[in-house]
Amino acid sequence: MAIKYATLPLTLAFCVLGGMASAEAEKVTEEIFIATHVGKCINYTGGSEGRQCYRADGTTDYDDKSYGKDNGNWKWENGRYCVAYSAAPDSWTCQDFVVKDGVYSYANGEYSWTIE
Repeated sequence: MAIKYATLPLTLAFCVLGGMASAEAEKVTEEIFIATHVGKCINYTGGSEGRQCYRADGTTDYDDKSYGKDNGNWKWENGRYCVAYSAAPDSWTCQDFVVKDGVYSYANGEYSWTIE
């Protein structure tokens, strides 16, 4: 399964750019996130480009042409995806994810990506 980003995710140092959240969008649950993202490395393009990997043990890393490399941890908390990178390991940033017509985005519409 190829994963293609419409744009870039930059939570702290990494996200995915776009704007697809709407009233018809379905909120991404932990189960959907695990099935679609965990165990995969996702290539993205947009305001920058790079690759982010999500592992089942809760670790993540990215390599971004503009922002460089970093690693950290992800978790699901209170129905939201949360991430903290090594530059600030105790500073968790949490986001809601939604999906509409196969396009994933942060619920605020700031970033979006597709998984093929």
